[in-house]
Amino acid sequence: MISHQHRCIFIHIPRTAGTSIEDWLSPDPQWRASPEEKHLTSIQARRLYRVYWDDYFKFTFVRSPYTRSASLLSRYSSFYGVGIKKGAIHFGKYKARFGSPMTLEHDLRFYRYNELLELDSFCERPYRPHSVYGNILTESLDKVYRFEDLQDAVVDIAERLRLPAPRLAHRVAALKALDPGILQSSRSIQRVNKLYANDFEVYGYERILP
Repeated sequence: MISHQHRCIFIHIPRTAGTSIEDWLSPDPQWRASPEEKHLTSIQARRLYRVYWDDYFKFTFVRSPYTRSASLLSRYSSFYGVGIKKGAIHFGKYKARFGSPMTLEHDLRFYRYNELLELDSFCERPYRPHSVYGNILTESLDKVYRFEDLQDAVVDIAERLRLPAPRLAHRVAALKALDPGILQSSRSIQRVNKLYANDFEVYGYERILP
C-alpha cells in the first residue's frame, strides 16, 4: 500500500493486522482502491514505487510465527494451504504454493511465482531457505513493528506521520477457534520452527522447544 497523502509505504504481510492499518491510512479499502497492490513483497514495492521509495516512510508488521500460523489456519487455510494432519499443523500444501525449501510467500491471486524468483538478483538481501518474513522483506525499511505491540506501534506511526493515534483493533479476526492441543503439539512446533527458522532470530521471537 502507498499513501501519497501521508507519504508512507506499507508492506502488508497477511494476518499481522495489516487491514486495520490500511483502513486507518487509506480513505478507500485496499481491495477496492488497488487490490493488486495489497500484498506486495518489499522488492515488488520498491520497484513499483521507486519514484517515492527513498522519500516515504516505509514500514511493516511481523507476528509470532506460532500465532500467525494458527491465524492462517483458522481463517484462510484454503488459500494459504495450511492444514491439520494427525493432530498437528501441516505445511505441505503451503510449501507447494510458496516454494520449498525456500518459502517466498506472496499473493498468488495477482503474481506469478516465477516473476518473483526472477527478482532475486535485484534484492538487497537474497532469498533464503527457512524464512518467511525474511523473503518478503528483502529490502531495507524504516521500521519493522510487531503485531504484539500494535497500539504502541500505532502511536509511533502517528507521530511520524503527524496524525492523531486511533485505538486500533485487529479488524479481520479469526473465524473459528482452534483446539489448543494442535498448537501445543511437538509436531506443530517443529514444523513452525523449521519454516520460520531464520525469522525467529532476525525478528527477535522466542523459539519454543518441542
